[in-house]
Amino acid sequence: KHIVARWLIVSKGPSKVVGGTKLGEGFWEVHITKVLKPNQELMRPIGRVKKLGDALEMGIAWPSGDVCL
Repeated sequence: KHIVARWLIVSKGPSKVVGGTKLGEGFWEVHITKVLKPNQELMRPIGRVKKLGDALEMGIAWPSGDVCL
């Protein structure tokens, strides 16, 4: 696995809604503070925000298994 961004964990709650969709199991909401791989596609795009580089300073859903603590 590669580090693609720096972020802050906002929520681990499966009922939290991010981009109009509940996180569900296996996803956390993270706030992107620094992007290292801007062309990394988001697993759950939000409108026109489809790549990590577009998500700087936003809260997005990210697979919890891919979050390094």
